[in-house]
Amino acid sequence: MFLCGKWTLVVLLVALAAKQGFCDKHLVMVGGGLADNNTDIYGTIVRLAGGIGVARIGLFTVTSADPADSAAYYTQLFTQYGCKEVTWIPITVADKQKSWDLQVVELVKNQTGFFFGGGDQSRAIEALFGANRVASPVLLALREKFNGGSVVAGSSAGTMCIPGSVMITGGMSYEALRYGAKTQSNSADDLTYDPQGGLGLLDGIVLDTHFSERGREGRLIRLLGDTRGQSRGTNIGVGVDEDTAAVFTIGSTVRVEAIGTSGVVVADISDATIRPATTGNTLWSIDRVRMHYLTTGDTMNLNTGHFTVPSWKQSLLRHEYYTTASDSTDIFNRRRRTPPEFVRISTRLFDSQSSSAYGLTYESNPTIKVYMSKRNPGAEGFGGRKPGDPDKKFIISYKDLSVDIYKY
Repeated sequence: MFLCGKWTLVVLLVALAAKQGFCDKHLVMVGGGLADNNTDIYGTIVRLAGGIGVARIGLFTVTSADPADSAAYYTQLFTQYGCKEVTWIPITVADKQKSWDLQVVELVKNQTGFFFGGGDQSRAIEALFGANRVASPVLLALREKFNGGSVVAGSSAGTMCIPGSVMITGGMSYEALRYGAKTQSNSADDLTYDPQGGLGLLDGIVLDTHFSERGREGRLIRLLGDTRGQSRGTNIGVGVDEDTAAVFTIGSTVRVEAIGTSGVVVADISDATIRPATTGNTLWSIDRVRMHYLTTGDTMNLNTGHFTVPSWKQSLLRHEYYTTASDSTDIFNRRRRTPPEFVRISTRLFDSQSSSAYGLTYESNPTIKVYMSKRNPGAEGFGGRKPGDPDKKFIISYKDLSVDIYKY
Protein backbone atom coordinates (compact mmCIF):
# COMPACT_ATOMS: atom_id res chain seq x y z
CA MET A 1 0.00 0.00 0.00
CA PHE A 2 1.15 3.54 -0.68
CA LEU A 3 -0.52 5.30 2.23
CA CYS A 4 1.61 4.16 5.13
CA GLY A 5 4.57 5.17 7.26
CA LYS A 6 6.69 8.08 6.10
CA TRP A 7 4.80 8.18 2.80
CA THR A 8 1.67 9.13 4.75
CA LEU A 9 3.56 12.18 6.03
CA VAL A 10 4.35 13.16 2.44
CA VAL A 11 0.66 12.85 1.57
CA LEU A 12 -0.34 15.07 4.49
CA LEU A 13 2.27 17.68 3.59
CA VAL A 14 1.21 17.97 -0.05
CA ALA A 15 -2.45 18.06 0.99
CA LEU A 16 -1.69 20.91 3.40
CA ALA A 17 0.15 22.77 0.67
CA ALA A 18 -2.81 22.43 -1.67
CA LYS A 19 -5.20 23.66 1.04
CA GLN A 20 -3.06 26.76 1.53
CA GLY A 21 -3.34 27.54 -2.18
CA PHE A 22 0.15 26.69 -3.34
CA CYS A 23 0.59 26.02 -7.06
CA ASP A 24 1.54 22.68 -8.58
CA LYS A 25 5.26 22.02 -8.73
CA HIS A 26 6.96 20.18 -11.58
CA LEU A 27 10.09 18.08 -11.89
CA VAL A 28 11.31 16.58 -15.17
CA MET A 29 13.71 13.85 -14.08
CA VAL A 30 15.65 12.29 -16.98
CA GLY A 31 17.45 8.96 -16.66
CA GLY A 32 20.54 10.08 -18.60
CA GLY A 33 21.45 9.41 -22.23
CA LEU A 34 19.14 12.22 -23.36
CA ALA A 35 19.18 12.44 -27.14
CA ASP A 36 19.51 15.89 -28.69
CA ASN A 37 16.41 15.22 -30.81
CA ASN A 38 14.14 14.09 -27.96
CA THR A 39 11.50 16.73 -28.57
CA ASP A 40 9.08 15.17 -26.05
CA ILE A 41 11.44 15.81 -23.14
CA TYR A 42 13.05 19.09 -24.18
CA GLY A 43 9.66 20.38 -25.32
CA THR A 44 8.10 19.49 -21.96
CA ILE A 45 10.81 21.35 -20.04
CA VAL A 46 10.42 24.45 -22.21
CA ARG A 47 6.61 24.31 -21.99
CA LEU A 48 6.63 24.04 -18.20
CA ALA A 49 9.11 26.93 -18.03
CA GLY A 50 6.68 29.22 -19.86
CA GLY A 51 6.83 28.08 -23.47
CA ILE A 52 8.69 28.99 -26.64
CA GLY A 53 9.83 32.61 -26.64
CA VAL A 54 9.09 32.93 -22.93
CA ALA A 55 11.12 30.29 -21.07
CA ARG A 56 14.28 31.42 -19.30
CA ILE A 57 16.34 28.38 -18.32
CA GLY A 58 19.07 28.48 -15.67
CA LEU A 59 21.73 25.82 -16.20
CA PHE A 60 23.36 24.11 -13.22
CA THR A 61 26.34 22.13 -14.54
CA VAL A 62 28.06 21.83 -11.16
CA THR A 63 27.93 18.01 -11.34
CA SER A 64 30.06 17.96 -14.52
CA ALA A 65 33.83 17.40 -14.68
CA ASP A 66 33.86 20.28 -17.20
CA PRO A 67 31.05 22.63 -16.14
CA ALA A 68 31.75 25.34 -18.73
CA ASP A 69 31.76 22.90 -21.65
CA SER A 70 28.56 21.28 -20.38
CA ALA A 71 26.94 24.71 -20.07
CA ALA A 72 27.85 25.58 -23.67
CA TYR A 73 26.34 22.30 -24.89
CA TYR A 74 23.02 22.79 -23.10
CA THR A 75 22.86 26.48 -23.95
CA GLN A 76 22.90 25.60 -27.63
CA LEU A 77 20.26 22.89 -27.20
CA PHE A 78 17.78 24.91 -25.16
CA THR A 79 18.21 27.84 -27.52
CA GLN A 80 17.35 25.55 -30.43
CA TYR A 81 14.22 24.46 -28.57
CA GLY A 82 12.96 28.02 -28.38
CA CYS A 83 13.97 29.42 -24.99
CA LYS A 84 13.99 33.20 -24.70
CA GLU A 85 17.15 33.08 -22.56
CA VAL A 86 19.53 30.37 -21.37
CA THR A 87 21.79 31.38 -18.47
CA TRP A 88 24.64 29.46 -16.89
CA ILE A 89 24.52 29.48 -13.08
CA PRO A 90 28.34 29.60 -12.70
CA ILE A 91 28.79 27.43 -9.62
CA THR A 92 31.50 24.76 -9.59
CA VAL A 93 33.19 22.72 -6.90
CA ALA A 94 36.35 24.74 -7.55
CA ASP A 95 34.41 28.01 -7.13
CA LYS A 96 31.69 27.01 -4.69
CA GLN A 97 31.78 30.33 -2.83
CA LYS A 98 29.57 31.60 -5.65
CA SER A 99 26.74 29.73 -3.97
CA TRP A 100 26.86 32.60 -1.46
CA ASP A 101 27.21 35.33 -4.11
CA LEU A 102 24.14 37.61 -4.14
CA GLN A 103 24.59 38.33 -7.85
CA VAL A 104 24.29 34.62 -8.56
CA VAL A 105 21.23 34.50 -6.30
CA GLU A 106 19.67 37.19 -8.49
CA LEU A 107 20.47 35.12 -11.59
CA VAL A 108 18.49 32.25 -10.07
CA LYS A 109 15.57 34.50 -9.18
CA ASN A 110 15.29 35.69 -12.80
CA GLN A 111 14.74 32.23 -14.30
CA THR A 112 11.46 30.46 -15.09
CA GLY A 113 13.02 26.98 -15.09
CA PHE A 114 16.21 25.10 -14.34
CA PHE A 115 18.19 22.19 -15.70
CA PHE A 116 20.85 20.15 -13.88
CA GLY A 117 23.30 18.34 -16.15
CA GLY A 118 24.98 14.99 -15.55
CA GLY A 119 28.26 14.00 -13.96
CA ASP A 120 28.70 13.23 -10.25
CA GLN A 121 25.76 14.03 -7.96
CA SER A 122 28.06 14.47 -4.95
CA ARG A 123 29.52 17.60 -6.58
CA ALA A 124 26.14 19.30 -6.32
CA ILE A 125 26.01 18.57 -2.60
CA GLU A 126 29.56 19.81 -2.06
CA ALA A 127 28.99 23.07 -3.93
CA LEU A 128 25.44 24.00 -2.88
CA PHE A 129 25.74 23.27 0.84
CA GLY A 130 28.09 24.79 3.37
CA ALA A 131 29.57 23.39 6.57
CA ASN A 132 27.24 21.23 8.68
CA ARG A 133 24.98 20.83 5.63
CA VAL A 134 23.72 24.41 5.71
CA ALA A 135 21.88 25.30 2.50
CA SER A 136 23.54 28.10 0.53
CA PRO A 137 21.62 31.25 -0.52
CA VAL A 138 21.61 29.96 -4.11
CA LEU A 139 20.04 26.67 -3.05
CA LEU A 140 17.48 28.51 -0.93
CA ALA A 141 16.63 30.71 -3.93
CA LEU A 142 16.25 27.62 -6.12
CA ARG A 143 13.89 26.04 -3.60
CA GLU A 144 11.87 29.25 -3.46
CA LYS A 145 11.55 29.37 -7.24
CA PHE A 146 10.57 25.70 -7.37
CA ASN A 147 7.94 26.14 -4.66
CA GLY A 148 6.61 29.10 -6.64
CA GLY A 149 6.06 27.01 -9.76
CA SER A 150 9.34 27.11 -11.71
CA VAL A 151 10.11 23.75 -13.27
CA VAL A 152 13.31 21.95 -12.27
CA ALA A 153 14.71 19.35 -14.65
CA GLY A 154 17.81 17.19 -14.53
CA SER A 155 19.53 14.31 -16.25
CA SER A 156 21.55 11.42 -14.78
CA ALA A 157 23.44 12.86 -11.76
CA GLY A 158 21.33 15.98 -12.21
CA THR A 159 18.28 13.83 -11.43
CA MET A 160 19.78 11.84 -8.58
CA CYS A 161 20.77 14.92 -6.58
CA ILE A 162 17.26 16.43 -6.55
CA PRO A 163 15.37 14.62 -3.70
CA GLY A 164 15.77 15.15 0.01
CA SER A 165 15.70 11.40 0.68
CA VAL A 166 18.85 9.29 0.88
CA MET A 167 20.91 9.74 -2.28
CA ILE A 168 22.58 6.91 -4.18
CA THR A 169 26.22 7.67 -4.96
CA GLY A 170 27.34 4.43 -6.64
CA GLY A 171 27.18 0.67 -6.93
CA MET A 172 25.94 -2.38 -8.83
CA SER A 173 22.90 -4.55 -8.12
CA TYR A 174 24.68 -7.82 -7.41
CA GLU A 175 27.12 -6.27 -4.94
CA ALA A 176 24.27 -4.29 -3.37
CA LEU A 177 22.24 -7.42 -2.71
CA ARG A 178 25.24 -9.36 -1.46
CA TYR A 179 26.93 -6.77 0.76
CA GLY A 180 24.30 -4.11 1.49
CA ALA A 181 24.32 -0.31 1.47
CA LYS A 182 27.33 1.62 2.75
CA THR A 183 28.02 5.29 3.26
CA GLN A 184 31.48 4.86 1.73
CA SER A 185 33.57 2.16 0.07
CA ASN A 186 36.81 1.76 -1.85
CA SER A 187 35.03 -0.40 -4.43
CA ALA A 188 33.07 1.31 -7.21
CA ASP A 189 30.80 -1.76 -7.41
CA ASP A 190 29.58 -1.46 -3.79
CA LEU A 191 26.26 0.27 -3.15
CA THR A 192 27.02 3.63 -1.53
CA TYR A 193 24.73 6.45 -0.51
CA ASP A 194 24.57 9.81 1.24
CA PRO A 195 22.34 9.45 4.33
CA GLN A 196 21.72 13.20 4.42
CA GLY A 197 20.08 13.14 1.01
CA GLY A 198 20.17 15.57 -1.88
CA LEU A 199 18.95 19.10 -2.58
CA GLY A 200 15.56 18.68 -0.95
CA LEU A 201 13.16 19.36 -3.85
CA LEU A 202 11.30 16.03 -3.63
CA ASP A 203 10.35 14.28 -0.39
CA GLY A 204 9.72 10.61 0.28
CA ILE A 205 11.24 9.22 -2.94
CA VAL A 206 14.69 7.92 -3.92
CA LEU A 207 15.64 8.48 -7.56
CA ASP A 208 17.93 6.29 -9.67
CA THR A 209 18.98 6.68 -13.32
CA HIS A 210 20.35 4.70 -16.29
CA PHE A 211 18.03 2.28 -14.61
CA SER A 212 17.05 -0.72 -16.73
CA GLU A 213 20.03 -0.39 -19.06
CA ARG A 214 22.47 -0.87 -16.19
CA GLY A 215 20.29 -3.31 -14.26
CA ARG A 216 19.89 -1.14 -11.19
CA GLU A 217 16.68 -2.71 -9.89
CA GLY A 218 18.55 -4.67 -7.22
CA ARG A 219 20.53 -1.73 -5.89
CA LEU A 220 17.45 0.48 -5.57
CA ILE A 221 15.50 -2.20 -3.72
CA ARG A 222 18.40 -2.93 -1.38
CA LEU A 223 18.92 0.75 -0.60
CA LEU A 224 15.23 1.19 0.22
CA GLY A 225 15.34 -1.86 2.49
CA ASP A 226 18.53 -0.87 4.30
CA THR A 227 17.59 2.76 4.91
CA ARG A 228 13.82 2.93 5.35
CA GLY A 229 14.24 3.23 9.13
CA GLN A 230 16.54 6.23 8.81
CA SER A 231 15.42 9.85 9.07
CA ARG A 232 15.72 10.32 5.30
CA GLY A 233 14.79 6.78 4.35
CA THR A 234 11.60 5.88 2.49
CA ASN A 235 9.64 2.97 1.03
CA ILE A 236 9.38 4.42 -2.47
CA GLY A 237 11.99 4.46 -5.23
CA VAL A 238 11.69 5.61 -8.84
CA GLY A 239 14.14 4.39 -11.47
CA VAL A 240 14.31 6.24 -14.79
CA ASP A 241 15.60 4.67 -18.00
CA GLU A 242 17.85 6.43 -20.49
CA ASP A 243 16.37 8.97 -22.94
CA THR A 244 13.26 8.90 -20.75
CA ALA A 245 11.83 11.27 -18.15
CA ALA A 246 9.70 10.88 -15.07
CA VAL A 247 7.59 14.04 -14.98
CA PHE A 248 6.42 14.71 -11.42
CA THR A 249 3.46 16.96 -10.72
CA ILE A 250 3.29 17.77 -7.02
CA GLY A 251 0.05 19.31 -5.80
CA SER A 252 -2.75 17.88 -3.69
CA THR A 253 -1.32 14.54 -4.79
CA VAL A 254 1.96 13.42 -6.34
CA ARG A 255 1.68 12.13 -9.90
CA VAL A 256 4.37 10.79 -12.19
CA GLU A 257 4.16 10.48 -15.97
CA ALA A 258 6.60 8.66 -18.27
CA ILE A 259 7.71 10.37 -21.48
CA GLY A 260 10.49 9.43 -23.87
CA THR A 261 11.78 6.24 -25.43
CA SER A 262 11.88 3.70 -22.56
CA GLY A 263 10.34 3.42 -19.11
CA VAL A 264 10.02 4.51 -15.49
CA VAL A 265 9.96 2.00 -12.63
CA VAL A 266 8.18 2.65 -9.34
CA ALA A 267 9.35 0.29 -6.57
CA ASP A 268 7.41 0.12 -3.31
CA ILE A 269 8.62 -1.91 -0.30
CA SER A 270 5.82 -0.76 2.05
CA ASP A 271 4.41 -4.29 2.39
CA ALA A 272 7.65 -6.17 1.82
CA THR A 273 9.16 -8.67 4.26
CA ILE A 274 12.93 -8.35 4.73
CA ARG A 275 15.11 -11.12 6.10
CA PRO A 276 18.55 -9.87 7.15
CA ALA A 277 21.62 -11.97 6.45
CA THR A 278 22.40 -14.40 9.26
CA THR A 279 24.89 -17.17 9.91
CA GLY A 280 22.39 -19.73 8.65
CA ASN A 281 21.17 -17.59 5.79
CA THR A 282 24.19 -15.76 4.46
CA LEU A 283 22.26 -13.58 2.01
CA TRP A 284 19.79 -10.79 2.63
CA SER A 285 16.40 -11.43 1.05
CA ILE A 286 13.14 -9.59 0.46
CA ASP A 287 9.61 -10.72 -0.46
CA ARG A 288 6.68 -8.89 -2.03
CA VAL A 289 8.26 -5.80 -3.46
CA ARG A 290 5.56 -4.12 -5.51
CA MET A 291 6.77 -2.78 -8.87
CA HIS A 292 5.15 -0.78 -11.64
CA TYR A 293 6.57 -0.05 -15.09
CA LEU A 294 5.37 3.08 -16.88
CA THR A 295 6.13 3.67 -20.55
CA THR A 296 5.36 6.70 -22.69
CA GLY A 297 1.99 8.24 -21.93
CA ASP A 298 1.36 6.36 -18.68
CA THR A 299 0.60 8.23 -15.46
CA MET A 300 0.53 7.00 -11.88
CA ASN A 301 -0.82 8.74 -8.80
CA LEU A 302 1.68 7.88 -6.08
CA ASN A 303 -0.82 8.64 -3.31
CA THR A 304 -3.64 6.42 -4.51
CA GLY A 305 -1.78 3.99 -6.77
CA HIS A 306 -4.17 4.81 -9.65
CA PHE A 307 -2.51 3.84 -12.95
CA THR A 308 -3.64 5.44 -16.22
CA VAL A 309 -2.62 4.48 -19.76
CA PRO A 310 -3.22 6.34 -23.05
CA SER A 311 -6.08 5.28 -25.33
CA TRP A 312 -3.75 3.50 -27.77
CA LYS A 313 -2.77 0.95 -25.09
CA GLN A 314 -5.12 -1.91 -24.22
CA SER A 315 -5.20 -4.38 -21.35
CA LEU A 316 -3.28 -7.58 -22.04
CA LEU A 317 -5.53 -9.67 -19.77
CA ARG A 318 -6.84 -12.56 -21.88
CA HIS A 319 -5.08 -11.04 -24.89
CA GLU A 320 -1.57 -12.31 -24.16
CA TYR A 321 0.59 -13.05 -27.18
CA TYR A 322 2.71 -15.78 -25.53
CA THR A 323 1.66 -18.99 -23.85
CA THR A 324 4.60 -19.04 -21.44
CA ALA A 325 6.90 -16.50 -19.85
CA SER A 326 10.66 -16.39 -20.36
CA ASP A 327 13.56 -16.51 -17.91
CA SER A 328 17.07 -15.03 -17.69
CA THR A 329 20.55 -15.90 -16.52
CA ASP A 330 21.59 -12.22 -16.42
CA ILE A 331 18.65 -10.49 -14.74
CA PHE A 332 20.60 -7.31 -13.86
CA ASN A 333 21.89 -6.93 -17.41
CA ARG A 334 25.59 -7.18 -16.65
CA ARG A 335 26.20 -7.83 -20.35
CA ARG A 336 24.21 -4.72 -21.35
CA ARG A 337 21.69 -6.39 -23.62
CA THR A 338 18.89 -4.59 -25.44
CA PRO A 339 16.16 -4.69 -24.33
CA PRO A 340 17.45 -4.86 -20.75
CA GLU A 341 16.85 -8.25 -19.13
CA PHE A 342 14.60 -7.17 -16.24
CA VAL A 343 12.37 -5.32 -18.69
CA ARG A 344 12.38 -8.23 -21.13
CA ILE A 345 11.41 -10.82 -18.52
CA SER A 346 8.81 -8.72 -16.68
CA THR A 347 7.03 -7.42 -19.80
CA ARG A 348 7.05 -10.91 -21.36
CA LEU A 349 5.40 -12.20 -18.17
CA PHE A 350 2.49 -9.79 -18.58
CA ASP A 351 2.22 -10.65 -22.28
CA SER A 352 2.01 -14.36 -21.49
CA GLN A 353 -0.46 -16.73 -19.84
CA SER A 354 2.09 -17.66 -17.17
CA SER A 355 1.58 -16.51 -13.60
CA SER A 356 5.28 -16.18 -12.75
CA ALA A 357 8.79 -15.89 -14.15
CA TYR A 358 12.30 -15.61 -12.79
CA GLY A 359 15.79 -14.43 -13.50
CA LEU A 360 19.20 -15.36 -12.11
CA THR A 361 22.23 -13.17 -11.70
CA TYR A 362 25.09 -13.49 -14.15
CA GLU A 363 27.40 -13.62 -11.12
CA SER A 364 27.56 -16.76 -9.01
CA ASN A 365 28.85 -17.96 -5.65
CA PRO A 366 26.21 -17.17 -4.66
CA THR A 367 23.71 -16.89 -7.48
CA ILE A 368 20.79 -14.62 -6.66
CA LYS A 369 17.26 -15.32 -7.90
CA VAL A 370 14.64 -12.71 -8.75
CA TYR A 371 11.16 -14.22 -8.72
CA MET A 372 8.35 -12.27 -10.41
CA SER A 373 4.64 -13.01 -10.19
CA LYS A 374 1.19 -11.66 -10.92
CA ARG A 375 -0.09 -12.65 -7.47
CA ASN A 376 -0.95 -9.08 -6.40
CA PRO A 377 -4.61 -8.10 -6.81
CA GLY A 378 -4.80 -5.72 -9.72
CA ALA A 379 -1.67 -6.96 -11.46
CA GLU A 380 -2.15 -6.11 -15.11
CA GLY A 381 -0.21 -5.41 -18.27
CA PHE A 382 -1.01 -2.99 -21.07
CA GLY A 383 0.27 -2.74 -24.61
CA GLY A 384 -0.10 -0.97 -27.92
CA ARG A 385 1.58 0.86 -30.76
CA LYS A 386 1.97 4.61 -30.40
CA PRO A 387 0.36 6.52 -33.28
CA GLY A 388 2.94 8.08 -35.56
CA ASP A 389 5.76 5.77 -34.47
CA PRO A 390 7.59 4.86 -37.70
CA ASP A 391 8.94 1.66 -36.11
CA LYS A 392 5.43 0.57 -35.00
CA LYS A 393 6.98 -0.84 -31.82
CA PHE A 394 4.64 -2.70 -29.47
CA ILE A 395 5.08 -0.93 -26.13
CA ILE A 396 4.22 -2.69 -22.86
CA SER A 397 3.70 -1.31 -19.38
CA TYR A 398 2.40 -2.95 -16.22
CA LYS A 399 1.30 -2.40 -12.65
CA ASP A 400 1.47 -4.36 -9.40
CA LEU A 401 4.19 -6.86 -10.25
CA SER A 402 5.28 -8.80 -7.15
CA VAL A 403 9.05 -9.39 -6.79
CA ASP A 404 10.97 -11.62 -4.39
CA ILE A 405 14.78 -11.66 -4.22
CA TYR A 406 16.74 -14.42 -2.47
CA LYS A 407 19.70 -16.78 -2.72
CA TYR A 408 19.26 -19.37 -5.44
